[in-house]
Amino acid sequence: MMNEDNFEKLSKEVSYALRHAPREYKLELDKEGWVPVKQLISSLKEVRHWDSLTESDLREMISKSSKKTT
Repeated sequence: MMNEDNFEKLSKEVSYALRHAPREYKLELDKEGWVPVKQLISSLKEVRHWDSLTESDLREMISKSSKKTT
């Protein structure tokens, strides 16, 4: 289980990967800027720190985010 600090680090990593460096993470965004969740998880797992990342972790990170929209 991830702790609060890890969720914050994950949030920053996901934001960086999607907004600033999709090529660096080998992400293929569609024309609207979306990427499949499985592709995002696979890409993040290549970064050593996120080798046990799950879709549940992403969902929890989103639910804890102070920047989410309603």
